[in-house]
Amino acid sequence: MINIESFANPLALMTNPTLSKDFFGIVYWIWIVKESVFFQKISSLFSMLFGAGAYLLITRAEAAGKGAVIADIYYRRLFWLILFGLIHAYLIWPGDVLFYYGVVGLFLYPVRKLSLLGMVTLAAVLLATAMLFAYVDYRDKVSLKTEAALFESDRDSGKELTAEQNGVLERWKKWQGYFHPEKEALEKEIATMSRGSYLQIIESQAEWVRNGHTNWLYGRVFFQILMMMVIGMILVKASILSAQSPRKIYYLMVIAGYLIGFFLAFIRLRAYRADGFGVISGRATMVGFLIEMIAVALGHIGLICLFCKLNILGWFRASLAAVGRMAFSNYILQSLICTVLFYGYGFGLYGSLNKVQQLWIVG
Repeated sequence: MINIESFANPLALMTNPTLSKDFFGIVYWIWIVKESVFFQKISSLFSMLFGAGAYLLITRAEAAGKGAVIADIYYRRLFWLILFGLIHAYLIWPGDVLFYYGVVGLFLYPVRKLSLLGMVTLAAVLLATAMLFAYVDYRDKVSLKTEAALFESDRDSGKELTAEQNGVLERWKKWQGYFHPEKEALEKEIATMSRGSYLQIIESQAEWVRNGHTNWLYGRVFFQILMMMVIGMILVKASILSAQSPRKIYYLMVIAGYLIGFFLAFIRLRAYRADGFGVISGRATMVGFLIEMIAVALGHIGLICLFCKLNILGWFRASLAAVGRMAFSNYILQSLICTVLFYGYGFGLYGSLNKVQQLWIVG
């Protein structure tokens, strides 16, 4: 639902959907639903499940007297995950998350020893840290915009700018390009991705991957992913994820999660539109977006657990379980299929399908 857009279009069309000529009617409402219900919520849910899976793997082995062995198995799996993530990101699709999970998972092993209260406290500290990073990033972008406007004014008045001042203008221009790219740059990206060779395509994406694996990961994103993984451990330890808790717990998760999450989504999306999908609104709403991610993801979990407790459509639940057991294979297969569909070394549909047409492929 979300990844299809990353395969099909430039990133700028996700950060600024008004770049699409058909951003009205059904396309507009698809954007609303995807942003409110799915965007970063499904990845948050997967991060929680990763933490839950790690907790079950380790604690079950320790209960069987295999504590020393499981530590070796756990870290070996993570190193393999990091390796597959690097291969996947650089050689197949730059939207990879395996590398991130592998790196962040290295810090997860000791958490299983904490009490439930200790885990909740750790998750709260990680959330606060991620929020602090988000706020500092927002203030940095406000300062950058102010400085860039001042230096542009000086340049327009005939003043000669220093190398440092020109650097500020270049940095602001680069950030603007993520939301409001120049037409030529957008057309060049679409041409490369839809008609380029395999080597041209992976070369064009390499800088984005390197930036994600360095600057982007070791900041807010690290604490955000680790927090979600710890929440997953909490849900297992509290017997919530196993659907063994009373139904009122899951009703509370659904009602509170969706009310809080969708309200924050409404505020965020309204801010985006009011700012014209600019850099500042994208940074300013990140603090609330972290709460929105958690709330909606927990609402999804509550809804799924309620469905499991109803004990209906057993064939459907069995089918979902089978898909879950092949999560890694399905993830890689998704990348292979979609890159062949959209990239130049396949059918070259990149940049040619709108949100409605993309959903037909998802279906």
